[in-house]
Amino acid sequence: MTRFQVLGEVSVCGAPLIVKHKGALITLSLLLLHANEVVRTEALIDDIWGEEVPRKPVEGLRSHLSRLRAALPDDIALTRRAGGYALEVAPESVDVHHFRALAAAGQHAEALALWRGEPFAGLRAPGLERARTALCGERLAVVLDLNDVRLRTGDHALVLASAQELAEAHPVDERVARQLMRALADGGRQNDALRAFEILRTRLADELGTDPDQETRRLHQQLLTASGTPRELPAAPWSFSARTEELAALTEALTSGGPRLVVISGPGGVGKTALALHWAHRNAALFPDGQLYVDLMGFTPSGHPVSPADALERLLSGLGATTVPDTLDARAALFRSTVANQRVLLVLDNAADAAQITPLLPGTADCAVLITSRDHLHSTTTRGARLVPLATLTSSDGERLLADRIGADRVAAEPDAAAGLIAACAGLPLALAVVAGHAQARPKFPLAALAEELRDASTRLRALDLGAPETSLTAVLASSHRALDPVHARTFGLLAAVPGEDLSLSCAVALTGRSTVEVRADLRALERVSLIEEHVPGRWRMHDLVRLHGQEHAAPPDLAESLHRLVNFVLYTAHAADHVLHGFRRPITMPPAVVESLSFADATAALLWFDAEHRTAAALQEVADDDACWRLAWVLNSYYWTQSRALDDVAVNRAGVEAAERLGDHEALTITHLMLGQALESIGESEAAEHQLRIAGVHAKEIGDNWRQTAVHRTLAKLARKRGDHREALDQALLTLELARTLDDEAWEADALTALGWHAAQYGEFDLAEEHLRAGRAKQIAIGDVDGEAHTSDSLGYVLSATGRHEESLPLFHRSIELLRRLGNRQFEARSLDHLGDALHAIGRCDDAAGAWRRAEELHRATDRPDLADAVLAKLA
Repeated sequence: MTRFQVLGEVSVCGAPLIVKHKGALITLSLLLLHANEVVRTEALIDDIWGEEVPRKPVEGLRSHLSRLRAALPDDIALTRRAGGYALEVAPESVDVHHFRALAAAGQHAEALALWRGEPFAGLRAPGLERARTALCGERLAVVLDLNDVRLRTGDHALVLASAQELAEAHPVDERVARQLMRALADGGRQNDALRAFEILRTRLADELGTDPDQETRRLHQQLLTASGTPRELPAAPWSFSARTEELAALTEALTSGGPRLVVISGPGGVGKTALALHWAHRNAALFPDGQLYVDLMGFTPSGHPVSPADALERLLSGLGATTVPDTLDARAALFRSTVANQRVLLVLDNAADAAQITPLLPGTADCAVLITSRDHLHSTTTRGARLVPLATLTSSDGERLLADRIGADRVAAEPDAAAGLIAACAGLPLALAVVAGHAQARPKFPLAALAEELRDASTRLRALDLGAPETSLTAVLASSHRALDPVHARTFGLLAAVPGEDLSLSCAVALTGRSTVEVRADLRALERVSLIEEHVPGRWRMHDLVRLHGQEHAAPPDLAESLHRLVNFVLYTAHAADHVLHGFRRPITMPPAVVESLSFADATAALLWFDAEHRTAAALQEVADDDACWRLAWVLNSYYWTQSRALDDVAVNRAGVEAAERLGDHEALTITHLMLGQALESIGESEAAEHQLRIAGVHAKEIGDNWRQTAVHRTLAKLARKRGDHREALDQALLTLELARTLDDEAWEADALTALGWHAAQYGEFDLAEEHLRAGRAKQIAIGDVDGEAHTSDSLGYVLSATGRHEESLPLFHRSIELLRRLGNRQFEARSLDHLGDALHAIGRCDDAAGAWRRAEELHRATDRPDLADAVLAKLA
């Protein structure tokens, strides 16, 4: 095919056309600009001569055409058509048309490579001058488009050189100025970027009498405030190969005007997270309001994905929220409100299913969401999601990745061995990365030896097969495992068997049965070979693929004994912490202690332990025997209650009920059904709560457990009050007191007295209420029941205020608030503050009342009681 070039000196197939007459070259150039189109004779004459038309222009044009025909190759037809002339050529054979096609396809660098200099170099004609100006404008637009692409992919150095040159030639072009500002900022030259804005603003004012446009001003503001935005992305993969099509798909989907939601799916170890982070880092500048990241742990061997509620708590914390609501819906609503109209990138890594990620999705298209999952998450397409399935690497891409990691020379020196390693890894980037790590650690070790080590291993990680039984990740991980000494290998196998998100040092000590010093050394050894990581100080986690390998191939002979020891340690430590915090609970029988547990000096230390370990304790229900499983629910119950973690409370108590039912033990059945009923009552599931409480009552009566019967009737009284049946509530409270007085237990009788007092107050019987509340409070103070005193002080203050004794109520409210704050019970602190505000307002201390109400409103919203918060807000109005 004959190729024509006009973007520079006019030439054919790279050589100047043998035409000495410039008029013929000008005519050729004009016809090439309109290839395969009829160019009217009048238009050609005007484009060639303009106002300086010769005396016989038609004859002059024919002379040019005659010379041109003589010089053109035989396969090019220059024909006369009605009213004009046409040059018949393939559009792609003319560089100017090829340039435009490449630019339209987004192949900016290839398009610009066609330019060899000034269009139609050395030729001057009015039509060519107009075309030259237009083409230079098109070229500038393509250069700017390429710069935008390079900014998104992190090539700010290339953009900086281009933008500086363009800024000199186009000093008031705002798009050029914005690219210069972004390139400077991305290169860490924040002050220079801000200075470039000031230079532009001055030039616009001086030369055009205008200000920078809205987009430029917005970029300037982003540069001023960029330091305060969340930047949560983990480190980008230092070596990244291939995935060109997938990266383009991400860019198209996440930078378009439609729903900016992408799901990267594929088998474990295929590089989903690496692709997501590579793209996210290179395009971070597109999201000036921040980049958020959560590992949802959807496909962990333990089967404990991060709940949507916990994920939202982490996201809100990253956005600077000081208080986080307790329920899922409230957290989701707050998150959507916080990111509304902000250009934020949200990376949701390792999602389990659509139900896990749906509450985490922003409500506006300003935010871009990038999800990775082994599940294809097809249902997300109803929300406009773009699905990007990720396949394994090709052999050539795998070779490139291996060469990046260990050096191209080493791969080239042993091509067959390198090919064997790549084949054994079945194209999984994670597997290749582990192999490369071994090769790097043994630089003098032949690759053939590593390949031989992997050759005979079979693929047995069933969760990662996903229809590809040739996957060899098991063999790769086995080579890391076999490199451990026996002690470290045992620790690895034990850690892999523990469910949950991570593990603390003290739990690892209990699990292994070794000393703290020895276990710390074990953990460091495992870290060195990348089998675990200390992701926060004092807590270690294991990649889910590594964990699965450990479960299938590294389980030590004493695994069951070790897990029993860990469960026993956590159970007894939680029991000790619970006793410090809630010492007046009715005790339960405990299994024999097999390991020394932790003790706590005060409530603060106990609460901190629960904060750190409650997820581990809940996860251990999965591997605990039934006797320990229901007791784990019991030791967590009061912590979850006082911390307003009702959903967690329901979950552990459901597991506790199932364990108790398998045991058929009346004590366990009584306690677990009671706790589940109380937890369900706290989240408003009254019918289900009453069902559980009735079952608990039957079992309690069967074994003569008046303590739990008392608790059943106390909670039934609350349910009756909630449905507005105050007479039934009072009757249940009276029955509670009657049963409590048979127990010979001051704490339980005090609790029953105060419950009766509160329900009597709600029924309007204030004298009866005051009598029982004072009696109950006196007992609580006498026995040191701080939690009980805190609640009863509020109830008694409420009764005194309701009967006009506002001044007398104030010390009681202050005492209640003091104790509740010490206990960390925000839900009831808010209630007591509300009551305090009422009493202060009644005696004319309006400013003090407003202060109490404002704090009450804050706490009600923080504990997900918007109804109560709105009621308090109405008082402030």
